[in-house]
Amino acid sequence: MNLLVVGIAKFSEAMLWLVGSLLVTDFAAMMFLVVRGNKAGKEEGSVILDSLGPLTANDLSVTEESTDVLVGSGYVAKEKVLLSRSEFITMDKLADGSATRRERFLVYGIQLCLFLFWLLFVFAGLTLLPSNIVAALFIIVIPSVWFFKFAAVMRKDRQNALHKVGTEAAGSDG
Repeated sequence: MNLLVVGIAKFSEAMLWLVGSLLVTDFAAMMFLVVRGNKAGKEEGSVILDSLGPLTANDLSVTEESTDVLVGSGYVAKEKVLLSRSEFITMDKLADGSATRRERFLVYGIQLCLFLFWLLFVFAGLTLLPSNIVAALFIIVIPSVWFFKFAAVMRKDRQNALHKVGTEAAGSDG
């Protein structure tokens, strides 16, 4: 029995290196997708000037806090745009097929990252098994409970989104 536990520990130590390198590769691929896929809008990071028409008596009362600028005989609003918009990948977009290929790959990468992170804990616990059984079980059980609860929530959200898409499709057909 002791020989089996030592063999499992040696195997899981080698698997720690493999899973760790796969996790780093997955992170690198996700960073590549995010950096290459997100292009800034034309207005992002720039200043937009909107002409609001001719000056009136109220326009001449410009305070220190205002970012408005008086130009010639007109009033111009000056606004700095930090981000043009935020884009979220929802389960509804994934279920109805409107998510782009990049968005789907990013979701798959996140799911793979969570799975590999869980495997790191499992193999770390199995590596500690011959020396400290209590610590090994703690390292294996707690992340496993967290991972399977998270997976159940993701599965339930996907089923709800698929059900919602199915009822919308049935409602538009009838």
